Amino acid sequence: MFWTTLMTFFMTIACATCPTWIGFIAVRALQGFFATAAQVLGMTVIQDMFYFEEHARKIGIWSWSILIGPYFGPFLSSIILDTVSWRSSFWIVVGFVGTGLLLIIFLMEETAYDRVNYSNNPIRPEDYWEYRFLALVGVMGHRAKGRQTLSQGALGILRVFIRPQFYLLFIYHGVTYMWSVGINGTLLLILVPAEPKGYGFDSISLGLIYFAPMTAVVVGELWGHFFNDAIQSRAIVRNRGHFEPESRLWAIYFSAVVMCLGLSLLGVALENRWHWSLVGVFWGLFIFAVMTSTVIISAYVLDCFPEQSAAASAVLNFTRVLFGFTVVLYQAKWGEAVGYSWSFGTQAMICGIVFVLIPITQKYGQGWRAATV
Repeated sequence: MFWTTLMTFFMTIACATCPTWIGFIAVRALQGFFATAAQVLGMTVIQDMFYFEEHARKIGIWSWSILIGPYFGPFLSSIILDTVSWRSSFWIVVGFVGTGLLLIIFLMEETAYDRVNYSNNPIRPEDYWEYRFLALVGVMGHRAKGRQTLSQGALGILRVFIRPQFYLLFIYHGVTYMWSVGINGTLLLILVPAEPKGYGFDSISLGLIYFAPMTAVVVGELWGHFFNDAIQSRAIVRNRGHFEPESRLWAIYFSAVVMCLGLSLLGVALENRWHWSLVGVFWGLFIFAVMTSTVIISAYVLDCFPEQSAAASAVLNFTRVLFGFTVVLYQAKWGEAVGYSWSFGTQAMICGIVFVLIPITQKYGQGWRAATV
């Protein structure tokens, strides 16, 4: 966490000061490379610190911080760009990353702890500053069960990915999540141009409409905080104290309906140039569903692969990147060619088709988990 955040800090400074566009793109790629580590480690930290009945709640908070970023960034930047240059927005990001770096230096503890064999845990110095220094340079920062080689890490990812209960949800998560990234790029082409081709939004208006997805993420976290706990408690009572991870997936049924509804109505609203407030509502419905399903899938995967939490989290994060950023390449042209009502409606149908993977996982998941690799 320290080293990758430190490199992210320097790469963000480079983004704000880079004189050429090509250089900016290169540094921006490096910034994303280092910044991704914190997203991957989130599930591992949750696995280390909390019991399984707390996982869904904590994953909700962690997912909230990740999913709100793609909307909080454009919201803040659009307002900044109304008065100053784009470099100023990157300097603000430097401040955010720098604050996170300071919190890691002064507050973050090593979360891994071997509760079975205490001798595997490193000795903690009594002096606070000595402990902080050793933790930052890596002496205290390794996993309690020992370091992994690159080949061991790659093998761990492969072992997770080849399990049916993972790659089915990998497909579902990627296919349903990717449209949220594509919508970001598509809406700019519709909201900014003047009427009748668009809505004629200026920089401030464009920033303010991002309140819709940000509100949806917050509402999704609050809804899942209680709804997922209710499903979990009910499943434990029905099974007389035994918990089956597949019971978590019942919450996706509701999310899937909201997801398809939000996508379909958003396409119709954009096609017919309905009022921008309806665009915000339908966009929010879809992001609400994305938020809730992301938490459910992450919690289920963590239940299935508690010892490979970092590998599972890495592949899930890769899913969002791979599927999401490829949509931007074709979604706008797709909408212009056939109409946004048809393109978004087709996306909703695709989400409905891949939903069949959820009941399949519920039916066979227990047997897949029992099987050895």
